[in-house]
Amino acid sequence: MQQYLEIPREIWSALYQAADQYFSAQPWKHFDDTHLFGIQDPRTKDVSYCCVLGAAESTYGLLAYRGERPLSQHQMLLDSNPGSFEFTQTFLKLNALIVLRSSRETLTPEDADVIRLLGFEPEERETWPQFRSLVPGSPPILPDTEEILLLTEILIQTLDIVEHNKDKPWRFAYNGIYGTHFVRMAETTPVGEILWSDEWVSSPLASECSAPSFKIKDTPLVQRVRSLPFRTQACLYVDLRWVTSCCVNNGGSRPVFPKLFVVLKADTGEVAGFELFADHENDALIEQRFVATLDELGYIPEHIFTTSSRVQDIIAPLVAGTGCRVRRVGLLPLVDDFMAGLDQFMQKW
Repeated sequence: MQQYLEIPREIWSALYQAADQYFSAQPWKHFDDTHLFGIQDPRTKDVSYCCVLGAAESTYGLLAYRGERPLSQHQMLLDSNPGSFEFTQTFLKLNALIVLRSSRETLTPEDADVIRLLGFEPEERETWPQFRSLVPGSPPILPDTEEILLLTEILIQTLDIVEHNKDKPWRFAYNGIYGTHFVRMAETTPVGEILWSDEWVSSPLASECSAPSFKIKDTPLVQRVRSLPFRTQACLYVDLRWVTSCCVNNGGSRPVFPKLFVVLKADTGEVAGFELFADHENDALIEQRFVATLDELGYIPEHIFTTSSRVQDIIAPLVAGTGCRVRRVGLLPLVDDFMAGLDQFMQKW
């Protein structure tokens, strides 16, 4: 039996009922995705930051980011264009739960299995909810038991928040990752009763805002880099991107998308080096591939550009003191074009 069918029927049923009420209430008539609010999990006390989807009359539902750090993901989504390659890459970074309104034709076999189990029929014609758990670098999957319980509470509390604030949504206008946010707090009494209260809370990320720093390394890899000649005006684009055309089981509980580490020559667009990593959390592998690419090129460039803060953190210490400057930028169109071509090629196999 599939794992999601082993979840107690009453837990699934409560989630579908909450989603049915959510879609019937149409909260997107009052709130949109620029209005952000937090809801505390009564069990873990973690805060999920939520926004209502549907004001643009295209995608209807709710997005709940897990924890405060994913607030930066909301900023990236707001800054990117839906349908663009950048938006797809940003979406893959989300650590969130999502509820979407769909039609019967777009339900997956897994959705259909649960609906048959419940005998569910939506109040609104052709308003079939879909629930997904999003983890960075992994395909969306059905939520587990704890996620279902949390998502049910989030849907219920969201409707209450919207109902009591629909005449003043401007209070919830997103003001950046270091701003102050509305949070519905949960307190559990000794007898198990949950008491809710509303507070305006400063993001804990504010205390973490500081200039990046690192220790200069002196390792065999660094020594190899420093032995190479320095080339003025040379420029490389170095990036780490998810490859959505394939999926691998890396021994964990859910499959993951691999990441491609790619190095392009900025002047010609020529590929100087690349490698596909299933274990893309291993910084040492990326360091080795980067240094091997510089060995093959035979020089250290004056400039390196990347869109990835992680790539910047990995390679900046390797080239520190050589004159090479590593900068993070918002867009690298040459890398986007390369990834789009690679995606088309891999889809043929």
